[in-house]
Amino acid sequence: MPQKPETRVEQQNDRSFRVVAYLDGKPVGRYLIGIDQDYDPLQDGFHVASTLFSDLPYNGVARALIERSVEVIQRMAGELKADLIHDEAFVNPVAMKKLPHLFEEHGYRLDRNGWKATKIYRH
Repeated sequence: MPQKPETRVEQQNDRSFRVVAYLDGKPVGRYLIGIDQDYDPLQDGFHVASTLFSDLPYNGVARALIERSVEVIQRMAGELKADLIHDEAFVNPVAMKKLPHLFEEHGYRLDRNGWKATKIYRH
C-alpha cells in the first residue's frame, strides 16, 4: 500500500506560502500560494495565485498538496477578514486530465471547458 505523503507549510512572508510534500523524508512536490496585495473591489476580495509542482503525481502527492493548501487559504481568509478568490488553471494536458476532480472534491467549480477551477473562500 502506498505511503501517504507528509505535508509541511513553510511561510515565506505574511501573504505567501509554500506547501511541501515529503515521502520518506524527501521532498516530492510543492504548491506555491500567494495572496495579492491589492484588494479587487469588483470581486470583493483578494486573488490567490498558485503553482503546483509534483515529482510523483501518481502517489497521492497532488491530493495531499491540494488538501493542505485548502486549509492554508481558508485560514488566511479568516486572518485577513476578507474573501479570497482562488482560480487554479490547468495549463498542460496532463494537469487538465489529472487534477480537476481533486479540486472539485474541495468545492471548486470547473469552467465549462474544464481548464480552470475556481473557489471563493469566505472569511
